[in-house]
Amino acid sequence: MKKKINKAFPSTTLKKMRTEAGLSQKALADMIGISRETVVAIEREYPGAINSLKLQLIRKWREACENNGEGIGKPTKQAFEHAITRYLSFG
Repeated sequence: MKKKINKAFPSTTLKKMRTEAGLSQKALADMIGISRETVVAIEREYPGAINSLKLQLIRKWREACENNGEGIGKPTKQAFEHAITRYLSFG
C-alpha cells in the first residue's frame, strides 16, 4: 500500500517567512507579482490557492523574504528547507 503524500505546501512556513522579513502582504505581493488577495488566500490555505502553488512562486516568495531587511532566521530557513523537501517528495 502506497503512503499518501500531502502535496500542499505548508502556508504557515510561508507566512512566517514573510512576517520575519518584515513584509506586509501587499509589499510581498508587489515584489513577486501576485495580488495581495492571493497572498491572503495562500496564507489561509484556501484549497484553490494552496493546491495550485507553483514551485516558481514558492522560490520567489523565499527570495523576497531572504533579501528584505534582516531576512529570515535560521529556524525558519530550516523549516522551509524541510517543507520544500516534503513538497517535492524527497523526504
